Amino acid sequence: MLGSAAAFLVRALTSPSIQTILTIVIGVALFYVLSSGFVALGAVRTLPSFGYGTQFLLQLQAGAPNAIADALARQELMNNIRHLRNETAYQALRNGLILLFAALLLFATMLAYEYC
Repeated sequence: MLGSAAAFLVRALTSPSIQTILTIVIGVALFYVLSSGFVALGAVRTLPSFGYGTQFLLQLQAGAPNAIADALARQELMNNIRHLRNETAYQALRNGLILLFAALLLFATMLAYEYC
């Protein structure tokens, strides 16, 4: 849907160089938005969790001295990975929306310049 709207905006301008620039900016914006979606889907999927379940209970019953500390350290690592994936998705989405806004601003400026 955004691609169709972008094609309509690009065709509304008469300058080929501005059309090319606008196409590139919108293409990069779409890339950022799509990549943020893929990264966010990777962060949503179930990541390994530590500190519960049958294996953890068996380690506790076997008297593993560092079972709780090991589970906490591994869970902290998974939480950091999840946080970094989410942060990357937010930054990519932000960059895509900024580029899309810049493209719309360029389109509005050039359209106003052509009609004035």
